[in-house]
Amino acid sequence: MTIGDNILFNLENSPISSSYSIHSPQKNSISVIPETAGNSLLFKGGLALEPGFYSLKKDDSIASVISVNHSSRELKKPFFDIETIISEIIILDSENYLTQIKNKRFGFELWFFFLILAFLMIISEIVLIKLIEGTPFFKKT
Repeated sequence: MTIGDNILFNLENSPISSSYSIHSPQKNSISVIPETAGNSLLFKGGLALEPGFYSLKKDDSIASVISVNHSSRELKKPFFDIETIISEIIILDSENYLTQIKNKRFGFELWFFFLILAFLMIISEIVLIKLIEGTPFFKKT
């Protein structure tokens, strides 16, 4: 959408008895009454006067979002603050990063567990095929 377009939200299979409001990018709230259009509800929120995200809230939870005048590059950005996860990032020293990786590693290698699991699956497959075919497990000679 671009600035000057009508803000229209369309929700399918939503109850008309809920309270709906449209929130502008500046957090201004407009209470709206839906119009019925077949099996869906149509919400008209006036003209889009400023760029940003317009959201339709149903009982204080977001039901739909429309962006106005956003570049595709901005839409691809994550919707969370990078500062909240920056403390989780571990920076390794370039001099001795191999020893740091060995010291920071936790857990154990799973190859041995998967090797045993694969071996047990082969044995269970052999037993299952023998049971389906009805052949004895060991031949008596």
